Amino acid sequence: MKRILRFLAAAVSIATMLFTSSCNKEEEGPALSEPKLTIDHDDLKFVEFGDDPAITFSWTNPEGAKVVSSMLMITTADDPGFAACTDFTVEGESKTFTSADVRDFANTLKADLSVGAEFLAKVMVTAGAGKTVYSNVVEFKALKDNSAYETIYPIGAMDWGWEPSQAE
Repeated sequence: MKRILRFLAAAVSIATMLFTSSCNKEEEGPALSEPKLTIDHDDLKFVEFGDDPAITFSWTNPEGAKVVSSMLMITTADDPGFAACTDFTVEGESKTFTSADVRDFANTLKADLSVGAEFLAKVMVTAGAGKTVYSNVVEFKALKDNSAYETIYPIGAMDWGWEPSQAE
């Protein structure tokens, strides 16, 4: 009986050593630095259907890290926790939006650009070994510029002729 107990105690001891040695965590590398996010306009006025660049977001990648993916996240100022944000997977370190793109993400976020809307943006960078870091948050405003539509001239013949003071 003593032999069996000694044998069981030795087996349990060996099993415990094997189990605990296999559960050791790998040493983590140095902490990743925070990316720095910047924008070229913080007060954006744009023509709704323009295809020219309207706003550009740029950021730095964490030092010494091999970046796997970057995601630009945009939300309204009413959602500082980015719970209902829209996101864009980005290759590289910048993302440019046209006026039509701004209109599209504003519509997705249910923001009214005719009266102006305030937005927040940040970047999530994922590096090797599943490490994820977030950039600083930047704020920007967007307002649809309707001044291009204030004067509309008819094209073609009207029943009253070409009198601009009698616009239809």
